This record gives sequence, structure tokens and C-alpha cells, in this order.
Amino acid sequence: MKSIQLAIVVVVLALFGFVFWSQTVQAPAESLQSNLTTEPTNPAVEEIELSPREQLLAERRVLAESVINLATEPTQEMIDAVRNPSIELLDAIVEQFVLGNLVGIDMEEEFAIVDDWIEAPLWAYLESQDVFALAGINKNPLPEPTDYRSTTGVGIEEQPSSFFRFELSADRESPVFIYAVDPTGAFSGILELHEEFKLPYSEIKNVGPSSFINQGIEVDLNAAPEFTLMMRGTDFGMFPIDYTYYSEGKTTVRQLYILTTPNMLASATVVTTDTKIDMYQWRVDYDGDGTVDFLFSNNGVTADEARDIIEFVINNVELDLTDEEFEMMQSSKEEFIEVLSMPGEVR
Repeated sequence: MKSIQLAIVVVVLALFGFVFWSQTVQAPAESLQSNLTTEPTNPAVEEIELSPREQLLAERRVLAESVINLATEPTQEMIDAVRNPSIELLDAIVEQFVLGNLVGIDMEEEFAIVDDWIEAPLWAYLESQDVFALAGINKNPLPEPTDYRSTTGVGIEEQPSSFFRFELSADRESPVFIYAVDPTGAFSGILELHEEFKLPYSEIKNVGPSSFINQGIEVDLNAAPEFTLMMRGTDFGMFPIDYTYYSEGKTTVRQLYILTTPNMLASATVVTTDTKIDMYQWRVDYDGDGTVDFLFSNNGVTADEARDIIEFVINNVELDLTDEEFEMMQSSKEEFIEVLSMPGEVR
């Protein structure tokens, strides 16, 4: 866990791009208190009833502005106030960053984020936090239905490659994240919440984020004996996913299409042995209620199954389609069914 938390800190620090503290200020000045009291106030802020977190952020903005605009060298009291934020303030700032409401330049200019300020308190904060929980990432696979494992998995019985077993990936523009979890909750994959927050995680031994595929994971020869592949939708879309299998002297790619929604979560159990990989059916929750709406094979779905899926998405009020999305899916329904039920292309 220590290595994971270190990776988080390193990446987040890199994202912040600490340029603020390189701008030096000169000669001694009045105390923090006198400086803050002479700063102009914003009547609009005073008139709005703020939540405790909003109030903390507002106060920090005033402090940061006073330091940035100070024409003389800050006092030790002011420096200490900048360097020693409360855990509550850290919580508020990092939460906004994780949610994508702040970018690095905002943190520098609005909150006086600097490297010697952030090292200890942010480290302590991340030590005690679950970034996945902050990001709203569900690490729990959907439940396996009765007799789930008695269904046929997709097995690869050829002699495996000396390095890798398989990859599961999607194009970078696809509205989906692909990752894996093991029975203990360990996570492998790439967590990309917004443009400035992309973190690789590799907690399942030998199941790691790939450095050469667009968006997905790779599984090597010594993979965990059992884990769950996961797909999390971020928008409505129809796109291909690639299963790439490696064996000695041969690489096979099977491409299938999948439909996603902003609420979609899909899980597929994987069991590995020395000579075989079994990837059981995808169990898919399209409306985000935690129950399995559909099961479909890694070999694809039939036309009837595709029709049921499309009808479910179109008519599910919980998915809250816009008028434009509804009309588009209605008018293109037959085309969607045809693409979704295409047999997996093997190359």
C-alpha cells in the first residue's frame, strides 16, 4: 500500500505544477492579521450562506490572494499559515480536484499551493483516504447469478506466451474505463477522472495497467488465479473492445461491440491456470441499481439479445435520456442491433 500511496502523491504533485512559489516576494511586511483586515472584501461572498467547506475555501482564497499580492516579504506568521492548512481544508481542496472542479493553475493561484507547503499535510491526507471512494469508483464486482460459473467461459488452451496471456482494451475515445479487481478488493488499471487526474494502479500481482494499449489492462503469464474484469461506462455509446490473446508464435485479436451508458457497470469473472484462461460471461448493470440486467458472452450477443438490450436502454426512465438521445436511439435502433450482434471479428 505504501508504494501505491507514494505513486498517488508523486502523480498529484506533478499535476499541480508548482510554479507559484518561484515568484519571490521582497522585504518584511505587516502581520498576517493586519494584512487580511486591510484586504478588500467581496460583499457577494458575505451575502451568500456558505457551507463549512465553502467557507474554508473562501478563507483560503483570501489568504492566498494576500500573499500573492504582497509587495514585501511575508512574515513568519503568514508563511506558517500558508504551510500548515487544516485537514478539513485539505479535504475540501482535494475533493474539488478529484471531482474535476479545480485544475492545477486554480490551485496555485487560488489556494497558494507550493511544494514545501503540501508535502507533509497532503501525504497525511492521502494516507488516510480512499481515492477511489472520493472519485466515486466502485471496486465491488456485480454479484454472480446462480449457476453463473456453470456457463461456458472463453478458454485459451494453447501453450501461453512466455510473457503475456491477454489484453482487454478499448480506444482512448471510448466512453469506458477497463480495470480489474481481485477478491480482496485490490485494483489494477488506469484511473482517469479528468484531463489532469490520470493515475495508474497495480495492486493485483501481475495484472497491471498496460503501457502500450490505449485504454485497458494486460494480464501476464503469472496472473492472479482469480480476479474480475470490470468496465465502467461514462456516457452513452457503441464502440469496439479488443480481446488480444497471446500464445507461442501466435497472437489472436477478437473484436466485439458493446453498448455503454453513464450508469453502466459490467463484471466478468476470470479464472486462470497454467494452460487455460476462463473468462465467464459479462454481467451488466445498465441503470446503476446494483442488479444484473443482462448476461452476455465474450463471443458476443445474438440479434434477439441485442434487441432486448437496446429496448431496455431506450425505455429505462432511470437512465434519463435526453430527447436528442432518445430520438437518435429510436431512429437508429435497427443499426445498433445489427452492430451489437455482429460476430466477433478475429484477426
